[in-house]
Amino acid sequence: MNWKEFPYSRSLDFKNGGYVYTPSLEIEIINGSRKFSTDAIIDSGSDCTMMSGEVAQVLGIDFSKCEKDPDIKGILGASSEGFIANIKIKVEKFEDEPLDVKVTFIPGLNTPVLLGQNDFFQHFQVLFNKKKNIFKLSSD
Repeated sequence: MNWKEFPYSRSLDFKNGGYVYTPSLEIEIINGSRKFSTDAIIDSGSDCTMMSGEVAQVLGIDFSKCEKDPDIKGILGASSEGFIANIKIKVEKFEDEPLDVKVTFIPGLNTPVLLGQNDFFQHFQVLFNKKKNIFKLSSD
């Protein structure tokens, strides 16, 4: 299997002091002729890939033309309304064709991109090593 290694991203932990390390990588998000790059968190606890409503705006996605999911539940049980659309993503270090991904856009989501079980984990094998703050991906 051909594994590609990535470091966890480090950010300040304002609540507890010190740092927080998260498994994130750069992706290119594509919707027709619109595209941009951003960091995405690999979230094994998320059923689907989710992106903030602001990402949808940059991509020119019109929520009135999207399928609605009226009951997206977060970790605390709070519900939000989501809007479902198909886009493409390219993952850094993988030169393959962009992946077709079904995304739930959530206005007010405090993280731009969460790569979840459906779509992302179906395309990649993922190995987390929190002790060393690294993770590995393979598309084999």
